[in-house]
Amino acid sequence: MQNYSKIVNKELRDLNALAYERMLALALQKLGSDFQALKTGTIDVFELNTKIHQYYIGPARELYKHYSKGFEDMKAASALVMGLIKDEEISAPTKAAIANFIEKFEAQRQQGDLLSPDEWIERMFRDVK
Repeated sequence: MQNYSKIVNKELRDLNALAYERMLALALQKLGSDFQALKTGTIDVFELNTKIHQYYIGPARELYKHYSKGFEDMKAASALVMGLIKDEEISAPTKAAIANFIEKFEAQRQQGDLLSPDEWIERMFRDVK
């Protein structure tokens, strides 16, 4: 991470905490639908137990690893471009400080190389071994 002011660094940490919370909420919504499937009898308790385990070793772990390590500037820029963070939730000085990362992620998004939050969650659940 580059040398940013203390104010920008704090905002980057706060933005990443917000993005992490929103990604966890998406992952838990998917898991919540599995609880609904148990209630309706579509799956049994053993299958739900497997899905909970897969959530823990897959999305929960991947999201924790992603959001607990450095590069707050890159993560905030990608969260902004992916729509996890709204434009009005980032200050102008912080947005200007990470403008080069925002441009890079925007180019990736336009080329179809940046996953949406839902696609990212789906991939994490699917890739659990």
